Amino acid sequence: MELLRTYNAELFVHDDRSGSTELVAAPITAKSLEHSDLVVLSPGVPRARAEFSGAIAAGRLVGEFELASW
Repeated sequence: MELLRTYNAELFVHDDRSGSTELVAAPITAKSLEHSDLVVLSPGVPRARAEFSGAIAAGRLVGEFELASW
């Protein structure tokens, strides 16, 4: 998140576990992700989840490690 903050990115954290961080906006749903410019997956979150299909099709989904290599 710190890397994205250096670019003044507006961050929203979506997590199925409630209360996991101070930035959690909502559980992971296709609707909650549809207007995101970039969706960054944490390690261990499977790309095969149906909620990510729109982000994958639009080329807006990357993993945390991939983002860190930019």
